[in-house]
Amino acid sequence: MIGQPPDAGKPAQGQLRTADLLAALSLASDLAIGLPAEHAVRSCYIGMHIADHLRLSADQLADVYYAQLLMDAGCTAWTSQLAGFILSDEIAARRDLFFHRDGKDPVEIFGWLRQHMATGAAPGTRVQRGLEFALHGREFVREGFRNTCEVAQRFARRLGMSEAVQTALLSVFEQWDGGGPGRRSGEAIPLPSRIVFATSFFEAMHRLGGRDAALRLAGRKRATAFDPAVVDAFLAVSDKPGFWESLEQESVWASVLALEPDSPHRFLRPEQLEDIALAFADFADLKSSYSAGHSRRVAEVAERIGRRLLFPVDQVSIIRHAALMHDLGLVAVPSYTLERPYSKLTQVEQERLRLHPYHAERILVRVPVLEPVVPLIAAHHERLDGRGYYRGLVGDQIPLGARVVAVADCFDELSHESPDHPALGPEQALEQLRGEAGRGLWPQAVRALAEELGAGPSAHKAADRISRQPAGLTDREVEILRLLARGMTRRDVARALVVSEHTVRHHLEHISRPDGLRRPDPVHPPSPPRAAERAGTGGHQRGACRPRGYPRLEPAHRQRAAGDVQRVALRAVFDPQEVGSCVTRHGKGRTHMAKILVHATHGKEDAERATLPFVLGNVSASADQETVVLLTIEGVRLATYGYADEIQKEGFPPLKDVIRTFLDNGGQLWACGACAKPRGISETDLIPAARIVTADNVVEYMASGASTLTF
Repeated sequence: MIGQPPDAGKPAQGQLRTADLLAALSLASDLAIGLPAEHAVRSCYIGMHIADHLRLSADQLADVYYAQLLMDAGCTAWTSQLAGFILSDEIAARRDLFFHRDGKDPVEIFGWLRQHMATGAAPGTRVQRGLEFALHGREFVREGFRNTCEVAQRFARRLGMSEAVQTALLSVFEQWDGGGPGRRSGEAIPLPSRIVFATSFFEAMHRLGGRDAALRLAGRKRATAFDPAVVDAFLAVSDKPGFWESLEQESVWASVLALEPDSPHRFLRPEQLEDIALAFADFADLKSSYSAGHSRRVAEVAERIGRRLLFPVDQVSIIRHAALMHDLGLVAVPSYTLERPYSKLTQVEQERLRLHPYHAERILVRVPVLEPVVPLIAAHHERLDGRGYYRGLVGDQIPLGARVVAVADCFDELSHESPDHPALGPEQALEQLRGEAGRGLWPQAVRALAEELGAGPSAHKAADRISRQPAGLTDREVEILRLLARGMTRRDVARALVVSEHTVRHHLEHISRPDGLRRPDPVHPPSPPRAAERAGTGGHQRGACRPRGYPRLEPAHRQRAAGDVQRVALRAVFDPQEVGSCVTRHGKGRTHMAKILVHATHGKEDAERATLPFVLGNVSASADQETVVLLTIEGVRLATYGYADEIQKEGFPPLKDVIRTFLDNGGQLWACGACAKPRGISETDLIPAARIVTADNVVEYMASGASTLTF
């Protein structure tokens, strides 16, 4: 099997080779998670050698092969939510968190927060998001990976993959010791999943640090994150002649395609190309909360324009498939970029956005069966006057099909809400396209669209689907509401729409707030549409930073500190090394370092909320900020001898050690007297450096300018 020649198993005329299509999807996934091209393909090379060494059956070899290429097929499913949570480039943040940070080390996590959390936002926003992540980030990330697995599994089901592949994809982020998102461990994790998870890290580390780095990682995480048998097999195959040399070729694409095992899934029927194109469309449209259903709508409109222009049937089919996949390159663009108005983007972000046709071309050009659609996708943002991108083609240099897709794309952009403008009605959108006809857009296609929209009841169905929905809802939101109205659960809706339950919940949060109204955009008010710029380029500036519905920490008391005090205190969380020289003035000529009062209320019943106040206090106290942890209710027991000895939040040191470090850093530990007395706690019960305080002590400290945070 390993020794097959690179040209083995070529598809017969008219057949679609599964490996070609899945490898292309894996390239898109590589871009979406910020890793070099062919990461998944190289991981597959390692995984197949491991599977061969373990003497897996023919069916198991096929399961490993397809699971390797589909591992990240759901990676776009939570990018817009992640971007909305961290308010920065989620591609870089996810890559750093997954491949370069120890998620069980609080110091590593705080380093990640400083680097990625709301990097361009005000200090208050940064600390608020940082604290939300400290409280809810672990579960948020777990849910994100579960979401990714669910969507990947549904892609596999759509493509007719075996049940074993689908099951493996649901567990590809599980760890041997139970540290994964589903907390499965050991032999309970399917073997293909264990191979896929480990090889993804082996390849990434090899790319970063070479052979020795990959081998060291394997040894270090043996029997913790990685299955010992998989690690041992990797060490064995790494000693075989030619293993590293083949892996280190400039491209392993042909070699890995040749490794595809013989199985019933090796070739797809020609009619399944539509399913493939739809899968690519949905993969791209998950990138932004503004793009749900965009590619499907563009395909429908482009197909209608092609028929109106009396194009041959086969050319109309090519145009439809190109329209379905036209935005595939957007997976290389952070959702944080797509969710903000074009005017708010930096020049680098704008250029990255304008390169998305290039990325789509780069992905799809490797699939022989897609050869006719690639030129259309690459040119769908070109303009007749040469001001388009990415090649700057002029007039007849632009394929006719690309001109049709451009008109359909612009129409859908204008007739649906984006970060730059509210949704326009069909007639308003069409009027803007007419203004660009002959300059940026092909006049015949614009005229054909106008005729299609005004040609009678059957054509008006398309216009109805493209026009604004009631109350400003998107098509996908209306679709979700219709399914819920039939009595479906969120899980049923997710299955029906081939999305994750998390995505359904996100849409429901987006639809309404407690007063029943759609949430307004709190960051970027809509700006008027710019016909010349948007109609010619298609825009792709879809979405603003909307509230995501995650819990927010609120101060227990109204803040009395001046704004500068809070900013200095907040910087202590993200840039403690810079705070030492910061001072803040209060009143007349008085100068103080920032003060923080961290209010802790929980004991053994909630290890997380018992631990996190001291974690935050440690960061602040280690930066020489005056920091008090105030214990109330059950939290007062944390100050007594022996109580914290048995408390340990997952991924953190024992709480007693965290408290000791906090006190060693100069932090103060106060226990509320009114809460301590009914629990029989006196000064003699307290650990050294802790003390019982009165309400007057607390009020006085707050009045001196302390910023208060409650856990």
